[in-house]
Amino acid sequence: MTNEQSATLLRLNKQAQVAALNAVGFSDVTENSRASEFGQRIKWAAGLLDLNLACNRISDNSKWYFTREEWDSLTVTNKQLFIKRGLRIRAHGHSFVISAQECYNADMTTTFYWGGQGKAIDGLNQKGLGAMYGCFTGAEDTDLIIATLKDQNNSGVIGAPAAEAARAYRAYTLESNSAWTFELNTGRITNQNKNSNLLHVRAVASE
Repeated sequence: MTNEQSATLLRLNKQAQVAALNAVGFSDVTENSRASEFGQRIKWAAGLLDLNLACNRISDNSKWYFTREEWDSLTVTNKQLFIKRGLRIRAHGHSFVISAQECYNADMTTTFYWGGQGKAIDGLNQKGLGAMYGCFTGAEDTDLIIATLKDQNNSGVIGAPAAEAARAYRAYTLESNSAWTFELNTGRITNQNKNSNLLHVRAVASE
């Protein structure tokens, strides 16, 4: 095989790899991307890539991500240069930040009613136990819940307090897509507990 044939084969192989990565959602990967990064992208597409502490640097509000080892290696003085925002998770081709703490009410309590007692929300699919782990439409679902229940009084609950609290969350104090998930113990939201149970809300935002 000549050098020219080898170069052509390598180029065709890279084109195939780029097409495969594009097909699973990595639209930023091009033929100009470094092939040495493809292994990491494949791992990211197939499952968990990594977990990092998500922070803002106070001086310029820039985003920083640290492994546990990297954070532990910082001096106390250097740690004070950052604000902890949450945990960044990169898995199954997605990257998102889970809030460092639960959402708060104006009175500093941390529980919210779901709202909409007895109301079916058109277009909102039920997320049973297990199914929620493959759901990445939280932001869209949140907007749908808020829009459907806006200003409605259902059994004394106005609107959709839990969804509204999550929508107000900003991972980096900037505009970001917020979302919230369902009961952490069951993964479900059902009509009978929408207004009778107070729920803790921990928001998720796109990176």
